[in-house]
Amino acid sequence: MPIQNSSIFAPVTTLPGITKVAAATLTKALGIKTIEDLAESPHFLFAAEILVATIDPGHTLHHFGIPKRQALWVLTNV
Repeated sequence: MPIQNSSIFAPVTTLPGITKVAAATLTKALGIKTIEDLAESPHFLFAAEILVATIDPGHTLHHFGIPKRQALWVLTNV
């Protein structure tokens, strides 16, 4: 299948729960228009890392018992 037909280039409204209003906000605030843009966004990557840090018992932040609200600060100030 050619890469041009990949759904990664679809608009973010293709994703469940992303309304046209939410998509417009993502575009205006962060320049995110496609699923690829969202996946490569530093904001998305930080969110994924925070999720892992708070639920993975092997993650350093989880091991030391850092609460979720502090995980965001730690990860964004490294």
